[in-house]
Amino acid sequence: MLNAFYAWARLTLDHVPEAINAQLTMAQSAHNPSIRVEFASDNWHASVTCWENCNYHAVITDGVSRQHRYAHHGRLDPAEPLGPQLHSFLAQLGIADYASATQH
Repeated sequence: MLNAFYAWARLTLDHVPEAINAQLTMAQSAHNPSIRVEFASDNWHASVTCWENCNYHAVITDGVSRQHRYAHHGRLDPAEPLGPQLHSFLAQLGIADYASATQH
């Protein structure tokens, strides 16, 4: 699952508008490693984390009040492209789903 998430994240980051800062981080864990993609603008911070066990957590926080504007968690289906599964998260950020067009 992490390989698919990493590929999706790299493609998504390649198409993030310049006004949005974005980074990819990996966390090694003996029992459940993860990858996190973080996005930030002047007004908000967002991240989506995927673990090897297919669980994920996506959150968007207001940059001023630090209150959640969007939060969702669940399990990703490794048999399905990630873009459509994370569509509502990307839509909240105003980022088009460039990655799903290249996934099988």
